[in-house]
Amino acid sequence: MKVGFLTVLVLLLVVSFSLARDPFKKILPEKPKFQPKEYPKSQPREYLEERIDSRSLESLKIEGVFWDIPTPQVIINGEVYREGDVIAEAGAKITEIKKNKITLIYKDRMFMLSPEKEEMIR
Repeated sequence: MKVGFLTVLVLLLVVSFSLARDPFKKILPEKPKFQPKEYPKSQPREYLEERIDSRSLESLKIEGVFWDIPTPQVIINGEVYREGDVIAEAGAKITEIKKNKITLIYKDRMFMLSPEKEEMIR
């Protein structure tokens, strides 16, 4: 009976080793190679259409600034304006009046104007 048991044991070992997996064979699936993301090609911007015609702002002349009072005021082309006023000839809204600059909103963009001479500032 010992011979039969050893024979069965040897046969099991031979069969199990022959059915064992190949240690050099890859088990995990291969990773896909890196593919850069494709973006749509950009279109050239039409800068001529996007440019704001600021010539109407160039015609604005700051003649005086009263900034150290409860409601700051500015004199532009002979008219007195306060913060929140709209300059009719340019269509620009005055958002802030400071000593050395006036901030305007014109066509949804912000512009800053400065008095040309220091003596205009009061």
